[in-house]
Amino acid sequence: LLAGFISSCQDFLQEENKSNITAETYFVTKDGYEALVNASYSSLRSVWGTDDPWLFCLGVDIYTRGNSVLIGGSYDNRDVFSRELNEYGSLDAQNTFVADFYTRTYYAIQSCNTAIAREDNATGLTDARKAQLVAEVKFLRAYYYYLLAEQFGDVPLVTDEITSAVTH
Repeated sequence: LLAGFISSCQDFLQEENKSNITAETYFVTKDGYEALVNASYSSLRSVWGTDDPWLFCLGVDIYTRGNSVLIGGSYDNRDVFSRELNEYGSLDAQNTFVADFYTRTYYAIQSCNTAIAREDNATGLTDARKAQLVAEVKFLRAYYYYLLAEQFGDVPLVTDEITSAVTH
């Protein structure tokens, strides 16, 4: 009975790209490359999110404890994290808001790196338009690094598109 169950799932577990669209074939088109650049802009949403703007203000003399939000008669979990950031108590890489900001920003940088790396293969764009799009994503990448350096100081500088697992 177990052998029949395992063999019956074999077809289900096979991955199949039904659209036949891959990054290598889509990002070389005009629409695909512009969508890639748009994704770099769209990453601003995830970097800033709904909770992250106050992350930049906590722990400074000008702004402190301003995010204690009363929701439904009780304080939300942002109050706990703001105490960690304001008082530097038990602040570590496991802090959800800090870790999410760091991860999302590097995802955004990877989107920019992908657009920069694939510029030479993009077709259907004038040289001027392509130069403009590359300049835009280079600016965005610099902005993302500025945000990281402002919060964490020295951060790893990744300028190449990552296409395989990096373990160091």
